[in-house]
Order: sequence, then structure tokens, then C-alpha cells
Amino acid sequence: MEEQDQELIERYFRNALSAAEQAELERRVASDAGFRLELEAQRKVRQAVRLREKKEVLERLAQRGRELDAREKQNGGKRRWWLAGGLILLLVLLAWWQWNGKPAATKQEPPPVLSGQDSTQRIPPPDTPRTTAPPDAPAVKKPENQLPVASRDTRERLFAAHFKPYKDESLEPSLRGDDPPPPPEKFRQLYWDGQYPEALSQFENLPAAARENDNELFIKAECLLATGRADEAARIFELILKNDRSRYTDAAAWHLALAYLKTGDMGRAKSRLQRISRSNASPWRADAAALLTSIQ
Repeated sequence: MEEQDQELIERYFRNALSAAEQAELERRVASDAGFRLELEAQRKVRQAVRLREKKEVLERLAQRGRELDAREKQNGGKRRWWLAGGLILLLVLLAWWQWNGKPAATKQEPPPVLSGQDSTQRIPPPDTPRTTAPPDAPAVKKPENQLPVASRDTRERLFAAHFKPYKDESLEPSLRGDDPPPPPEKFRQLYWDGQYPEALSQFENLPAAARENDNELFIKAECLLATGRADEAARIFELILKNDRSRYTDAAAWHLALAYLKTGDMGRAKSRLQRISRSNASPWRADAAALLTSIQ
């Protein structure tokens, strides 16, 4: 394991991760099986060390108690038992503080659920004891089919890692002379050059038939998604998939899932990603499967 990975794990167990480091830890746990196994191995080692330390302290307390008993007998019972009891109580309190009395650390989000685990089982934060509800505590009913809700920062990070405005040879503007290009050609040129706000303005100058064409609408939706208007983009992608007459339907399906992710609609994002990951014809099959692993 690389030194920087080891340092990241050490800082995790010290509750010393920054927000950026916590996000990196979550990403590594979700995507790197070797890193995940190393994290769990170190957790088990630290738990074993704490148990051994606790056992040693209890043995020292027991030995101290035997010494006090022997001393009491030597003094013929003249020493008062409450003195010995007070000393033992003080030692117990010191021992308890040794393994439980650490100052509270800043709360950190736990890493994502490991692949194959139930969605309610997450890696606990370091040094957090597992607790159970009292036997007489009322059972709390969990909502059915509830999906884990990723934080906004996590959603934005995953969206940025997977979204890239779609471009292929069919979208590349053709070279022309010095004459001004017609509105549809200018619209595509602006999109190709990454000038998405300008392309959206140019879309309004297209003929009515072009503004209703699913291929041109796909470009508009890409511009909307690139400029953060995911809700509007999602509605256009949904229309394109419903009509099923655009050459960009596969790209529209993939970017519709990303639009749902960006808006926090995790139910529909997961459903759409599952469909893509099962489609042998989709170029984004592997990407959808990887993203599903990250959000589950």
C-alpha cells in the first residue's frame, strides 16, 4: 500500500480527516477492494489492541486488590475498608477514562456502503462502540424501499466525474467560407466550442421545425445540463426517449440518469442506471454499473 494511502487511513482513525480527505476515503472504499480490505484489517487490529489494554488494566486492578487484602490482614484489620474501596474506585475510574474517556471528535460521515452489504450497514466511524437498543425500546419502523440519500457534495462530485457533453462526428460543424453560417450551423458551432449559454440563446433563433427536432433538442438539453439546469435538461431527455426517434437516444438515457443524480432524484437515477448497466448495446454500460456501486 502506498504511503499516502496509509496516511489517509491513519488520519481516519484519528478523526482528523478534512472534508476533502473524507470524500477521497469514501471514493477509495467504494472503488478499491484492496484499500477497503486494508481499512477493515487495521480496524480489527486496533480493536484487538484496545481489548488487550483493557484486559491488562483489569489484571492490574485485581492484583492491586489482592495486595490491599494482604496488607489489611497484616495490620490486623485496623485499616478501614472504605479507604481501600475508595482507592479501587479511583483506579477503576482512571482505567475507564483510559479507553473510553477520549475527547469528542468532530463528527465525520462514514464511508459508503461496501459492495454486497445491506444498505443499512455502513462502516462505523473509528473508535465508535456498537450499541443496541434497550430490550423494552419500541421498534422503529423503517420506510419501505427507502434509498440511501447521498449528500449534495457527493452527488456533485459523482456528477462532475461522469458528465461530459456528448460530441461525435455528426455534431462537428462543417467548414464553410466567409459567409455567416445559418442559425442551425451556428447553434452547433457554439455547442461544439463549449459556449453553452450562447448556444442556448442561439437555439431560440432556429426555425420552428428545428426547435421541435429531437436531435436539436438533444443538443439543447446537453447545454442545459452543462450550465447546471438539470431539471430542464431531464424533461427534454425524457421527451427524446419517449419519442425514440433521435440518433442520440443512448446518450440521452445516460445523461438523463446523471440529471436525476444532480437533482437528487436518487430513485429514478438508480432505476435508469440499472437499465443502462443491463443493456449490452449501451456504450455507457460499464460507467452505469460503476456509478451504481458508488451511490448504493
